[in-house]
Amino acid sequence: MPHNSTYRKTARPSQYVYGNTARKLYEVPEYTYRPEVYKKKKKQARQKQQAKKPRHVSEKVLKNRVAATSVGPGFVAFLAITCIVLIFCCISYLQAKSALTYKIKDVARVESELSQLKEENTAYEAQLTTNIDLNTVKAIAIGRLGMKTPTPDQRKTYKLADNRSYVRQYISIDAVK
Repeated sequence: MPHNSTYRKTARPSQYVYGNTARKLYEVPEYTYRPEVYKKKKKQARQKQQAKKPRHVSEKVLKNRVAATSVGPGFVAFLAITCIVLIFCCISYLQAKSALTYKIKDVARVESELSQLKEENTAYEAQLTTNIDLNTVKAIAIGRLGMKTPTPDQRKTYKLADNRSYVRQYISIDAVK
């Protein structure tokens, strides 16, 4: 088919070509008999057939092939021991993972309990501090009970090493008498 500038050759028939006219595609050329290609293919087929024929192999080579493909008892024992060790390691790993999961859940449960107790403690403390009026307590202690305000030599000041908000004081009963 002669080449015309109005026709455009595309790689695939379904390829999109820009433009507003329909394009003619090149037709497939007729098959021509080429004897050199046919002879070459026939020669290759003959070579493949000849390659498939068994060649004579020495006994030593055959023994080496058999030894290479066989598995000895030492190798079987090694594989068995390796498998047992691997299974033991897998079971140990799964047990450790299970124990860790249990401990994590236990820690979460204890933290939840601690959080709940802290909440309750804060609520009780808030309830106590709102119900106590220190001026009323002082008036009752001085008026009804006859208590007096301590003098500076009766006061003791404590310095705490850590930041605790309370001091436990123990008095011997013998010292009070």
